[in-house]
Amino acid sequence: MQEGGDAGRQTVSVVGMGGLGKPPWRSKSIGCRVKKHFKVHSWITVSQSFKIKQLLRHIVEKIFKVIRKPVPEEVDSMDTNQLRERIKKLLQHSRYLIVLDDLWHTDAWDVINHALPNNKGSRVMITTRNASVASASCMNNHSMVYHLEPLSPEESWTLLCRKTFQEESCAPNLEEICQCILSKCGGLPLAIVAIGAVLAMKDKKNIEDWAAVCGSIGAEIEDNDQLDNMKRLLYLSFSDLPYHLKSCFLYLSIFPISTNSSV
Repeated sequence: MQEGGDAGRQTVSVVGMGGLGKPPWRSKSIGCRVKKHFKVHSWITVSQSFKIKQLLRHIVEKIFKVIRKPVPEEVDSMDTNQLRERIKKLLQHSRYLIVLDDLWHTDAWDVINHALPNNKGSRVMITTRNASVASASCMNNHSMVYHLEPLSPEESWTLLCRKTFQEESCAPNLEEICQCILSKCGGLPLAIVAIGAVLAMKDKKNIEDWAAVCGSIGAEIEDNDQLDNMKRLLYLSFSDLPYHLKSCFLYLSIFPISTNSSV
């Protein structure tokens, strides 16, 4: 994302399925240099179950915090239109960077979009798993939509080894099992990191334990608190499916992995 510049406000969208690491991508792009280029800078976590008035109020409070001013008491009683106007007023004469993390719906973008002024050099950055949200937010410049892809097999292997073996390389007797585990992670960094944390606790001489992880990753997820975040993330992805696809997904779960079907 280019910082500064002479153009009006620009929007950048990062889109990808859950587990690809959009928030880390975002956080790496926001460093100390931001303070130099943007007078106001803040990120807002939107989430799936947002309430528009609460979201707008949260944005107002975050902006006041950045500019180091107390939040006026009347903000709590403002309606949606008043909150949007307050945001516009707060940002009207500033070059700003606003990050909207985990934006699920175009409705949320429409409301927030109308509250953000078209200031010279300002930027809005969005992370989303919904391609329609990314497209709508960058309607005037689709080149600003960035699609994150799963890790390649080589990148997946490097990440798993780093999380599981730290500075050491994978033992030859564990390579085949580790490749089996990676094949079930689908190149998702979150899944690889979570499974790597489980494997790091295993005895590297006990091949049976490692084989058990490969054969029953589901059971490891149930028994390991380190994977709670992945469970929540995957559940969110399931919850966002249309009703008919949820039923289809549950029916497919009856069949063992890699079962061929004529459907």
